[in-house]
Amino acid sequence: MRKLERAGFVTARSAGSHGPVDVFAGDGLQCWAIQVKTFKQLTTQETDRIVRRVNHTDRLNLVVFAEKMMLTPILAIRQGARKWWLFRLDGAVQHTEIVWPLVKE
Repeated sequence: MRKLERAGFVTARSAGSHGPVDVFAGDGLQCWAIQVKTFKQLTTQETDRIVRRVNHTDRLNLVVFAEKMMLTPILAIRQGARKWWLFRLDGAVQHTEIVWPLVKE
């Protein structure tokens, strides 16, 4: 959350989340519903496969929730405290990598 806040986002955490969203974030131009998944060991080459390893139902629930709330569904893959990969999920539960650090247009 601190990285998002340093990038100009305001954030709110869904404490003890067992639902589809762990963090809400927005910067006035975009609003995100973020689900965070943590993995112990990852390489950059594995991140594409990791997204597919995340439970399909979890991904689908995130997409459905975000669409109903008019938010962008984001799957955040975390390794430890420092490495993060963010993926935007579309309605087909596919993904597009979002480059970190965030770049505003």
